[in-house]
Amino acid sequence: MIARLNFGSLRLIESGKKKGRWYVKATIPSEYVKAYGDTQCTLWLGTGLRSEAQARLPKKEAAKQKQYLTKIATHDPLLVAAELLYEALFSRHNDITGRKLPVAEWYPSPITKEELVRLKHFTRDESLERTEFNRIVQSLRNEVYKVLYAEHDRQSVAEVVQDNIVWVKSTLLDTDATPDAKQKALADIDLIDDNIAMGLDIVAPRYQHWKAMGWLAKFITSLQEEGRTDQEIKFNVKALYASGALGYSFDAVNKRDKINNAFKGFEDEHGQRIGTKTRVGKRYSEAMAAWLEKQNDPNRDDLKRMKTRDEYIKSQRIFIELFGDVDLSDITSRNALDMIEHLEKQGKAQGTITKHLSGMRAPLARAIELSWIEEDPTLGVKVKKRGKPAKKTHNWERSDLQRFLCQKLPVNLRLLYQILICTGFRLEEAAALEWRDIKVDDNGINFFDLRDLNKKLKTEHAMRLVPMHKELLPLIEAYALAEGREGRLFHYKKDKDGKCNKEAVKHIAPYLKTARMEDGVLVKHLKTHGLRGTFTSLCANNGMADSMRRFLGGWRQVGEDTHYLEPNLASQNEILQRIDFSFITTRSEA
Repeated sequence: MIARLNFGSLRLIESGKKKGRWYVKATIPSEYVKAYGDTQCTLWLGTGLRSEAQARLPKKEAAKQKQYLTKIATHDPLLVAAELLYEALFSRHNDITGRKLPVAEWYPSPITKEELVRLKHFTRDESLERTEFNRIVQSLRNEVYKVLYAEHDRQSVAEVVQDNIVWVKSTLLDTDATPDAKQKALADIDLIDDNIAMGLDIVAPRYQHWKAMGWLAKFITSLQEEGRTDQEIKFNVKALYASGALGYSFDAVNKRDKINNAFKGFEDEHGQRIGTKTRVGKRYSEAMAAWLEKQNDPNRDDLKRMKTRDEYIKSQRIFIELFGDVDLSDITSRNALDMIEHLEKQGKAQGTITKHLSGMRAPLARAIELSWIEEDPTLGVKVKKRGKPAKKTHNWERSDLQRFLCQKLPVNLRLLYQILICTGFRLEEAAALEWRDIKVDDNGINFFDLRDLNKKLKTEHAMRLVPMHKELLPLIEAYALAEGREGRLFHYKKDKDGKCNKEAVKHIAPYLKTARMEDGVLVKHLKTHGLRGTFTSLCANNGMADSMRRFLGGWRQVGEDTHYLEPNLASQNEILQRIDFSFITTRSEA
């Protein structure tokens, strides 16, 4: 059995640059020093009181133990996978509360955990070692099948339940309770009788009583939507368990996932050990390098933006920090699930988690292109409803726009927002406008030409012509007289991708924060991007067809025969001028 890390007592650094930091150390067992790459492991617990460091220890120690096991898996990955499966099958603690289960509730194990060490002695020769190896493997398999695919014997359940119900009723009628109390109790018993089959099955293993996958997450999400705090949510979950409403099945919620994932990892390692699954011989870092080399090829037209590329590299580094530089054939869906859990503990939102998984998977996609692996084993992992719920972004109403515009805004920022309101532009499109992008056609229609906006548009659909509303024209003319008509309208600093929306956001932030409040109370979570929804709603309310709104907003067309649709500037302009944008000239009274 692979030894876990045994951390010593808390220590405090009393001098030097790291003065005031708490830490604990563990000695790496000598047989794993080479695989781990060091003789000791240090766990840093931050500064503050000793009690605070002690409180951080369990969570950090669990993460370090997992990292350690993964790192030394090259020493004996089959043994590590077997221990994880054993713990999933025969856990002696409640999976939800962490409470130690009484012995009567332990799921019986046909083998001891200590016996797993015999998996290290595999041989193809006829021998006692081979017999023991096969016995342990088959024992684990049998328990998985027994737990995951046990049958219900509903007839036996019905008979036992009915006998018990009759006994309870007869006992109740013999008591000295009042007739009304007896009648109420009998009604309660009948209700239990009607629903007892939902939670009782005397012949199936304990884990047969699982709720549907995702049930607990859905329950917690409903509490979050009600505005409950983390403390209140934890209390509700414990109360539900303590009430007995779910009986003895609640401790096995989502247990199926845990066993299935552990079993998949065990079977993969078993296949590699006996030769039915071969190792790729390429590590994750090599796939990273191959992906980055492709991204650095300027002749390709599918390159990621520099910002996205940096984000992907960060995600890939997180993967290596968590699991080590593993062989590509060792990567399973469990890695992706563990990475999600790691990010959730850091308070990341679903969108951020999705981005990190995309970045982590990019080298795997490149490895498939190079025929290093046949498929991405993490693709089946779902991110839906994982992570911290995102704050809903609202469309702006006229009152919201007036709160923003009534502030003492810088001249350039005011015009930027006036353009955003009247065009539905993305912030990156409006902030990068140049004077040469403002044009007049042969029919006298003023418009913005985004077909070649420094070639930094979000999608191909963003290349478009957008009519200028009549309320904007005098504002832009006045701005031109003051600023001149050379170069860009707004001089926000560009990033390495040639985009300037990040710098624009910094200038907008304090005014946006003020606009979210009214009399010191948060009105709604407004974001600049919400103006696009407001614009398209105003267009729809004034009779503009969906396909036309999609052209104006730079969205992909939907429906049949979309490649035959062509935008018409005159038709767009006719409807756009119907919208009342007179409020954009609102200014501060101060």
